[in-house]
Amino acid sequence: MNEWFEAEQRVERAQELYESGRWEDALQELRAAIRINPDNGEWHFNLGLTLEAMGRNGEAVDSFRKAIDLQGEDADALNLLGTVLCRENRLDEALPCFERAERLKPNDAASYAQRIALYAQRGDHEQAETMFYLALQVDEDYARAYFNMGQSLAERSAFDRAIWCWQQVLRLDPGDEMVYARLADAHWAKGEKEHAYRCFIQQLRRSPGDIETLLDLGNLLIEMDRSIEAAEKFRRVIELEPTNAEAFYYLGELAMRSNHAEAAQQSLNRALKFDEKLPGVRTKLAALHLRKGDKDEARKLLMAELALDQVDNAAPRQRDELGQVLIEMNLPVEAVGIYRKLSQQYPDDARYLHQWSVALLVTGDLVGGVSAARGAVRKDRRFVLAMHNLAAACLRMGQFKRAACWIRRARRVEPDNKRLKKLARKIARQNLRARLGRFLPFVR
Repeated sequence: MNEWFEAEQRVERAQELYESGRWEDALQELRAAIRINPDNGEWHFNLGLTLEAMGRNGEAVDSFRKAIDLQGEDADALNLLGTVLCRENRLDEALPCFERAERLKPNDAASYAQRIALYAQRGDHEQAETMFYLALQVDEDYARAYFNMGQSLAERSAFDRAIWCWQQVLRLDPGDEMVYARLADAHWAKGEKEHAYRCFIQQLRRSPGDIETLLDLGNLLIEMDRSIEAAEKFRRVIELEPTNAEAFYYLGELAMRSNHAEAAQQSLNRALKFDEKLPGVRTKLAALHLRKGDKDEARKLLMAELALDQVDNAAPRQRDELGQVLIEMNLPVEAVGIYRKLSQQYPDDARYLHQWSVALLVTGDLVGGVSAARGAVRKDRRFVLAMHNLAAACLRMGQFKRAACWIRRARRVEPDNKRLKKLARKIARQNLRARLGRFLPFVR
């Protein structure tokens, strides 16, 4: 009898610890209680909630399933189980959970709202919208439906509609923990940096220790040329989490921008120490070694970077930097692969097409390089550097008229550009030499 009483007390203590954010302690209390009474489904459910809060989703799945086995099917438990399975990318297992929850509580919008997120995760945004409208039919003021629909829209770059959805979340559930962060992301993507900044500040007022928001805000401040403030955010992350590799990485980037090579190398080495697979670290270290003239070490670091499984999933800025250093190191074949994928993923970005053309031209693929450069000019009709390279490539192929045409077009944009003037003179000389060459053999 004393054991049962002790178990109940432990569960009560676990509840208090959970609410105060002491999840590890709550976990220990719950496990001790379950050892005494392993058949209490409610306690297994609470264990699942605690594990979910700790980010231990795989274990949370087992606890929620155990709770359902002991207590029978419950809509709330099924929705939670499905949500955690989605986080584990186990979408085929998650979908039946939401469908069963709908059958148990057809007038509850939760199962529809969670399926918005599931279908968005699958990339089936049409079905996500269907679930959104079904959720609103059940409850037109269900905030989570608007939140998840906003996520789906943002993934399709429909940022104005996403912002509208998240503004509805603010209206319906002003205390939502993540809505300001999502609004910040959307405004940032639209180029509205000041608005994004204000949203990030609102998010941090709600959650001062939100590491992801601190990192995002630091990156936004880098783009806004507010390096001192950005560094403060990254140092704050390190105060909260001394082994955060990303924070050290970004501090290294800031040090490089300020030409503090030694400080940059120290920060980047720490980033590598705390996360050996973090994309971009070796690229920056390679750039530092290249500046010092240590090409062998730079090459080793670049090859190690390319060997990482995460390269294709790294941020575009990091892959772009990798491509630039590869070209600088005279490794254009590897750079071609980087920029080809970036151009496919971001077909409207003229700069990636231009960089792809540069890499192709350096490999000697003049036809491919010209094609990519023409694509860049189609996207940006004032892209002088791409026009310069088109003229230079046409010159190498002996196409003097085309080369001169590209130079004239480029000089209409930048008439005082010295590089264009120099190339124009070279084209004129070589054209003259080729024309004279056709007649000189007949001169007596």
